[in-house]
Amino acid sequence: GLATGSEEAGRRLVRTLGDSLEPPRVGAAARIALELGLGPEARELSERYADELQGRARGSFLEDVAALATEADLAAVAAWAYDALGGEAASPAERRQFDLRIVDVSLAAGDTVEALEAQRRVAASFSPGSVDRRRATAQVVRLESTRSSPDELRAMLAAFREDFPNAPELDELAATVAGALQSRGDPSG
Repeated sequence: GLATGSEEAGRRLVRTLGDSLEPPRVGAAARIALELGLGPEARELSERYADELQGRARGSFLEDVAALATEADLAAVAAWAYDALGGEAASPAERRQFDLRIVDVSLAAGDTVEALEAQRRVAASFSPGSVDRRRATAQVVRLESTRSSPDELRAMLAAFREDFPNAPELDELAATVAGALQSRGDPSG
């Protein structure tokens, strides 16, 4: 509610509470840092506090962190929270849901590296040859088209074509890879 200096006052409050050895104060500091949009502080304090919690309390806190971080556009913090939740998932399907959330928040923030890692886990979680795996693998190729070398892109497309020879995504992926190759100075590719 301060008219001026609210950001510095907020940082000082987060620092003061975060320096405490009492977990509830660290948890309060983490929540305040999230609400103020202080990404690095929010992540560090959230990790410290989450390490003190167990079971359902830990899960609830991580869900809160993920929601608050997403709302505050702190994609790295949200991705960390979803990854921590996924690490404690009871089933591959539950883990996959957290990975899909990581993909969403990472892409929204422009972090294709984090999104790609999560998308690879999603693809690997489905059984070989399944429609879901095909779709998830196609998304991996799409994401890779923005960053991989021409040789890597050709290899990925060839592997996709071999694994899924009649996939409806083949033409679209070939066009995506062709566009990426052309933009990298390989028009014949």
